[in-house]
Amino acid sequence: KALGHLGCESRLTKHAALEFCQQLALLDDEIDDTSSSQSLLDCVVLAHRFFELEVVNLRELDNADKGIFANWKLEQYVDNESTIFMMMDYCLYPRTAVC
Repeated sequence: KALGHLGCESRLTKHAALEFCQQLALLDDEIDDTSSSQSLLDCVVLAHRFFELEVVNLRELDNADKGIFANWKLEQYVDNESTIFMMMDYCLYPRTAVC
């Protein structure tokens, strides 16, 4: 749903978002509950920023007042982005093969 909202076209975006989620799930038990955690959305946004041609505007996303990103906060994203970078050893390319 979040990938569709951002306009995902690359298969790598979907694959990377899944891998980022798997890594962040080690720290966030509620990653799949977007009402209590934005970590899942952060994984999607980070993957979108790296693997799509049109980059999402983070400030516009932070100001969204409806939809899945209505409660998304840029400040929290920045923290999660740093965490994902560290957990992925600063290499955001998916480590498993894309079929």
